[in-house]
Amino acid sequence: MKSVIVGEHPKINHYMRLVSDVVLWLGVILLSFFLLFVYGPLVLGWSSYIVLSPSMNPVIQAGSIAVVRPVDPITLQQNDIAIYRKNEAIILHRIQQIEKNNDQTLFVFKGDANKYTDFEKVTEKQIVGKMVYSIPYAGYIVKYANDNKILLLILVALAFVLFNSTFAHRRKPQ
Repeated sequence: MKSVIVGEHPKINHYMRLVSDVVLWLGVILLSFFLLFVYGPLVLGWSSYIVLSPSMNPVIQAGSIAVVRPVDPITLQQNDIAIYRKNEAIILHRIQQIEKNNDQTLFVFKGDANKYTDFEKVTEKQIVGKMVYSIPYAGYIVKYANDNKILLLILVALAFVLFNSTFAHRRKPQ
């Protein structure tokens, strides 16, 4: 009868470690880009907003994050995408027309998917900023993370454990 030594196969163990390292680093890179593009603009004094309605389809879909920088309303031009306040609401639409009346500038906005322009003209004081870029569907992730803070903490803790365990084998003396 032959005896068999049961244990880890060195090649399989090496490949599993390599695959786990690649998956971990891809996750770290994706998370870094997500954090950079979603939360990085806050450092510059910009703001990010989750787009709730499909009024700007197909350019900006519901669930996207729109990153907006403050601007002097006078610098805005026709076809710029900007955000303005209407009472308590924040609206992201495209500028269709700019009217200069005496010493006041009025803006006419319209959602790309809407048939008609927005009902009221917008004053300079209502302008919040100009959209710099949008990240499709990222708003769903941010909203989910905000709504499920406990789950987010668990995922961060799990990521930390995985990160730690991946590099633990490299610190051990051979």
